[in-house]
Amino acid sequence: MLILGLVLFALLRIAFIIRFGELGTLLNSPKSLPLLIYNAFRFDAQVIAYLMIPIVIWFLANVFTPKEKFIKASLTFFQYYFPSVFTLIAIV
Repeated sequence: MLILGLVLFALLRIAFIIRFGELGTLLNSPKSLPLLIYNAFRFDAQVIAYLMIPIVIWFLANVFTPKEKFIKASLTFFQYYFPSVFTLIAIV
């Protein structure tokens, strides 16, 4: 999900730059492009890491629940969590 999130965020960032940014500004300063890509990757990874906190808490709950119920509940939780969170972040 981390890689999928990074790809999704990169595509959204490119679409945003094409739609609202000035490509001439990026082309006039090619030395700053690697720093731009690095910072974009860093901030996107940070957002995705924050989105993964509930998943870590979810797996910590595995210690206190039976395995069969946990696996069934995990499938249901992840089926709704990732699409809804990535959609919400993409809208924002």
